[in-house]
Amino acid sequence: MTTLPNRKTSLSAIEYRIKVWSQGGASPRALLALPAALFALVFVLVVPISYPYVKSALLLLAPIFAWRLVMKLSTASASHADQLDKLLAAYEPTDADAFRELQSAAMAAGELQLGMAKSWLSRESEACLAARGVFPAPKVLRFVERKV
Repeated sequence: MTTLPNRKTSLSAIEYRIKVWSQGGASPRALLALPAALFALVFVLVVPISYPYVKSALLLLAPIFAWRLVMKLSTASASHADQLDKLLAAYEPTDADAFRELQSAAMAAGELQLGMAKSWLSRESEACLAARGVFPAPKVLRFVERKV
């Protein structure tokens, strides 16, 4: 059994990012901004402020300000495509041909698209399994043998 070289970025991290992107999850930057906005809201609720109009205004403005501040100053990726681009840049592919095809398709389209990433991931996963000597068992299709 051969061992694969250590990778800076694992295939499972790329697979997870593609899964989150395909399910329409929040962008990495928004995932940081949400807790900041919730913290600001809870902070305003907990801090005793004797003027109800001031507290009402702060309840409205503090989460918005925290959200915008994190969205503007965060170094996290703004989109799933940007995050996946960073992961793929650090990844050492097993199937170099599939990786080159992904690069050329992304260059031709001008952006990394979800369908491209999914197609590459399936080919890379198969190549990783083959490099380990693990081959999927052939599926038995019962309807093929049925006489009509």
